[in-house]
Amino acid sequence: ENIIKVNGSKEECAQLIDWLSNEKTWKEDGVLGSWERPFLYAHLTNENIILIEENWQDQSEVDIAEEHIKMLSEEEKENVVIYLSEPLSNRTCLKEKWEKNYGIQNLVVRSSFKPAFHWLKEEIIEKIPQNTKQVVIKVKEHDVEGSLELPIRWIQEIYPIDLIIEKATSIHSDN
Repeated sequence: ENIIKVNGSKEECAQLIDWLSNEKTWKEDGVLGSWERPFLYAHLTNENIILIEENWQDQSEVDIAEEHIKMLSEEEKENVVIYLSEPLSNRTCLKEKWEKNYGIQNLVVRSSFKPAFHWLKEEIIEKIPQNTKQVVIKVKEHDVEGSLELPIRWIQEIYPIDLIIEKATSIHSDN
């Protein structure tokens, strides 16, 4: 079960939204995200009214993917590509499990979070020959009418792949 609860007056809610949009993370010497490090908030109490409380239950995306795999025909099991928001280690384990349990011949389990970035990092960099002098990545300009995305949206999607390529190869990021 997942719960989001916001307590406080309307004014306090507006202040909270303003604070959240301007606060730095704890890694930048701010306090946002400080729950990621040990810290006690016992001194804070909140006796305000509940403004928002939502409860929901969701099925895991892994379970949904597995249900779809079970429904594949033998022909469809020849080549399967799945996108999940799991870390690489989990995706690797799921790939091995599903190939074994469902007889999938060619299964690729990619990241659904920044998929182009992770595809380059996890599958392409290792295939770059050692004597390569330059890597050119071309992306389509994002030009969708009414979109809030910047034209460089696809460059943002793969950032900082240039630095990762530089670390993994002898190719300088300027190339």
